[in-house]
Amino acid sequence: MGAIEVKLGDIVIASFGSRKAQALLFYLAIIDGGCTRDTAAALLWPDMPDKKAKSNLRVTLAKLKQQLGSHVDISTTKLSLNRQLPYESDVETFRKRLATSLHQRDLKESEAAIALYKGEFLQGFHLHNAAPFEEWVIQQREHLRMLAIQGLESLVNDCLEQKAYAAGLNAARQLLQLEPWHENAHRQVMLLLALSNQRVAALNHFELCRRQLQNELGVDPSPDTVALYERIKAGEYEQSGKATVQPTTAHPPQPTPHNLAS
Repeated sequence: MGAIEVKLGDIVIASFGSRKAQALLFYLAIIDGGCTRDTAAALLWPDMPDKKAKSNLRVTLAKLKQQLGSHVDISTTKLSLNRQLPYESDVETFRKRLATSLHQRDLKESEAAIALYKGEFLQGFHLHNAAPFEEWVIQQREHLRMLAIQGLESLVNDCLEQKAYAAGLNAARQLLQLEPWHENAHRQVMLLLALSNQRVAALNHFELCRRQLQNELGVDPSPDTVALYERIKAGEYEQSGKATVQPTTAHPPQPTPHNLAS
């Protein structure tokens, strides 16, 4: 995730001869169990006649085989990566470590898992005239983004429970980078700032929350957010040092598509 890099041992493979070969490698690295030749041809050459698409696939497979050797399994019907050989994918590592951290609720493990999410899947990689592949990439990007959001929500809640306010504040801000309209995460930032004796910053964040909700969703802060603002303004958390925290398990409303343009 984030910047794309393919390595064979310690050697970085800078070129695969074609972007279609590179795309096929990415696809095989993510899916379980490989795919048929028919699936690969339709994925990468959807608008070509079947015979021409399969001819192009044979050329592409030859390029992959030349670069990766026995790491690629090719039969008359099926294509896959050889999982019996040493293999590592940042996507697979991210999924596994995140699942472990969600189960263990260990702050350091959760932070390490989230740190593996460095950006969107196949960032900056596009394939012309291959709509099925592009659609698959979009689905993977959204799936991984939602996993990162789930991990950050859990981490913020665990930090609040364990009074690890600095770590919680960092996680909540990461969450808002992924979803600026996540109102409950805005409340968490306000609360964490207040509990960290940063009352003015907490009150200022309410204004940031208000602007972002208006810009992204065209709505005002909810009564819960306004009520938290008033409690912080009154100095409630400075006096008691305690807080009632609403978990960030309920996913916030999504913006309309035109608000996602950047």
